[in-house]
Amino acid sequence: MSKWLLTSTFSKLFRSIRKRGFLNTLDISFKFATKDVMMSSLRQIYYFLKYKRSYPKPYETIHVDARDIEFKIVPQFSKEYSQYGHHVIGGDWDIREYDPEGTRGILHYDDWPFYKSFEEHFTQEIPWEETEFYREMIENPPEGRTRYGSKKKAEKRFKDLDRLYNNMKNHGYKSQNELISDTGSVLSQTPIIPEHNEIKVAIGRDGDIFLEDGRHRAAMASILDIKNIPVRIMVRHKEWQERRRRIANSSIKPGDIEIDPSHPDLQDVLQK
Repeated sequence: MSKWLLTSTFSKLFRSIRKRGFLNTLDISFKFATKDVMMSSLRQIYYFLKYKRSYPKPYETIHVDARDIEFKIVPQFSKEYSQYGHHVIGGDWDIREYDPEGTRGILHYDDWPFYKSFEEHFTQEIPWEETEFYREMIENPPEGRTRYGSKKKAEKRFKDLDRLYNNMKNHGYKSQNELISDTGSVLSQTPIIPEHNEIKVAIGRDGDIFLEDGRHRAAMASILDIKNIPVRIMVRHKEWQERRRRIANSSIKPGDIEIDPSHPDLQDVLQK
């Protein structure tokens, strides 16, 4: 673990120094070194000691077909758990249908007003003003404000969404690293680790991939049927991580259980 952490961290640090200078990088590093980050580091050490060969690297991305993500987690794990690093969490969250009156579960895109609004706007050319998402963001805001701030800021946000969609349609999906390389600008709160701000997913006990965070990009990539997008695994179900551990330790082979050996989250353990 220590060799991987040192290599990865110092590589990102030197790239940041070359791009932004030493003092700017130092300032960003201090802002990034929060309590959440320190707790994440301790959590990753615990996971390394427990899972060893199948240790889930917290900022290593996998590539998936956007259409393979059909459900989202509600409420998001980030409402309760830190977005920094990675978590292994048991329970029924991956097989329970979301109930607004109940606990965490999964919601199909077809039942998600946000996604349906994006489909209506981008595939049927229905104006934003006629979508449920727009009404949620704009109409009847408390004290004249919206979740995007003022109504003027909200209107600008919808125009930005149109630009993002058209850019993705014309130039393909770009990772956080590619965006920073293309623009030379700091596009995330944690630019030393750009992967932190990739679309975040959770993986259920049977390997199903669920959306955790990054809904705008995920919805657009799905509508555009983009076959290869980078995502960061923020949560793995405890049973799925145990399968990874057993495969890495050669206790079982993918053919022994109903797991697709081409699953993107098995490639690291199959190569060991």
